[in-house]
Amino acid sequence: MLAIRSNIPSSRRYDIENDADVLACKIRPKSRKKILAVILYRPPNSSLQSMRELKKLLLNGHRAAFDQIIILGDFNLPYIDWTSHTPLNNDALHVYFTNWLMTFSFGS
Repeated sequence: MLAIRSNIPSSRRYDIENDADVLACKIRPKSRKKILAVILYRPPNSSLQSMRELKKLLLNGHRAAFDQIIILGDFNLPYIDWTSHTPLNNDALHVYFTNWLMTFSFGS
């Protein structure tokens, strides 16, 4: 769920959502910045493919279209050191996700 005050302009971005449990919304607060809020739930046993698809959607022009991107949710990735943004094992999904964080500068 994403709750946005009624006086803040916003619109759902179905073009960024995929088959995973993803909700995307463009928010335009009074600062006039274009913010993309992405809420996602990654089931514990889901494959790497849903992360690849979301990354692809964000890279296909959407990243440049927004001043800020906020991604929230439950990634179900227990083997990540969230302080250093590094995987704690060599599992492909954990390595891919931490690389993905760095691609979008989410770790900085």
